[in-house]
Amino acid sequence: MSFANCEKVQQELVAYVDDELDPGLRAEIEAHLAVCAACRVRREELGRTIARVDVLPVTAPAPDLLRRFEERIERERKGIFGGFLTWLARPRVLVGASLAACLLIVLMVIVRPGGSPGSDDAELAIAGHLDLFSDYEAIKNLDVLEDLEFIESLDLDA
Repeated sequence: MSFANCEKVQQELVAYVDDELDPGLRAEIEAHLAVCAACRVRREELGRTIARVDVLPVTAPAPDLLRRFEERIERERKGIFGGFLTWLARPRVLVGASLAACLLIVLMVIVRPGGSPGSDDAELAIAGHLDLFSDYEAIKNLDVLEDLEFIESLDLDA
């Protein structure tokens, strides 16, 4: 059989062994198992494993398991960041952090970062020679321009 059929059968083997499949799918799997030794071996291994698990004694969890589990979750949650997040959530800290963030945003809007005196002059100079700049953008990555001796040897008057 094809790999896709084997994969489908192996995905359904637990339900097959537990007798939880609808009759049509069960018949398909049985037809496949009749011709596929690998899937039959897998079914037998699964059946033996389930049989071994079924004979294990059932034990009840410790009475305080749930309480210990919840305490552990709480300790893990508080961990490294838990204490910081608890501190940050306090009203005074939250209001102060919010005000500081607003002030930073206002300063960033008022004072343009990276805007230095004279940067407008440089932008105007580039805009005045935009045709030359666009030619530069078109040729700046050409490898032949790195060979200065070749460029100097060109007869541009011809």
